Amino acid sequence: MAIYHLVVKVVQRSAGRSATAAAAFRAACVIHCEREGKTHNYTRKQGVVEGFILAPEGAPAWAQDRAALWNAAEARERRRDGVPAREWELGLPAELSLADRRELTRAFAQALVARYGVAADVTIHAPNRDGDQRNWHAHVLTTTRRLGTEGLTSKTRELDAPGTRSGELRILRELWADLQNAALARAGRPERVDHRRLAVQREAALARGDAAKAEELDRPPEVKLGVLASGAERQARRRAEREGRPYVSVTDRGELTQAVRQVREAWAELRKHKKRAREAGPETGQGG
Repeated sequence: MAIYHLVVKVVQRSAGRSATAAAAFRAACVIHCEREGKTHNYTRKQGVVEGFILAPEGAPAWAQDRAALWNAAEARERRRDGVPAREWELGLPAELSLADRRELTRAFAQALVARYGVAADVTIHAPNRDGDQRNWHAHVLTTTRRLGTEGLTSKTRELDAPGTRSGELRILRELWADLQNAALARAGRPERVDHRRLAVQREAALARGDAAKAEELDRPPEVKLGVLASGAERQARRRAEREGRPYVSVTDRGELTQAVRQVREAWAELRKHKKRAREAGPETGQGG
């Protein structure tokens, strides 16, 4: 079952982050940060399947060099609380091939480049070997300034200002759903995703008289584990395997995620039983 996932974050200096470190980590490469005077080396990181950079037409050639691009983004920000990069975290349908995932991710990143005039650094990641093997995902790191022939210029304020940010994100969330559904259709897959909240989807199902779909949507949303919780859960899973015992969640988020999945599985099983019962029809007896 394809699952919709799009999260937007900022790389902010006041939180101790840098665009150079973020880019090096996402791409599993080495970048020396000129502003920090340190080298970020993440070459031991595994799971990065592919990476590429998209830039507006006429952008300087150095924009295709990851280290040059993100050092330029860092140099352009003067404030101590500056935001040199924005990250778009995308869940990719496990039902697609690697080539289809690449094309899908490129299409979304290219839309960001066209809409805001920014550079986009794209990496596609495979699922963690100890995690959910459906968890194909991509990271699109974009500059927060437009990139022209003269380099990085004005800020993309429409993605920050309270009056425009929510509208922009709504457009992009819908675009990401449309792109995924088009890719799934081209691949001949029946699965579809929906960018709307579960409650809104449920109301729409009820409005069109689809009680079965409304019942399916009457569930809590799955919780995002986050980096720290995911790491703790992976270690706990490995330890349980080594010791030959059942794996038990060790974080609050892990327990909540597991509980939500159990509820989903129980409802799915119940719906299967109901469907089989409807298809079998009422039992009839033979008169004598």
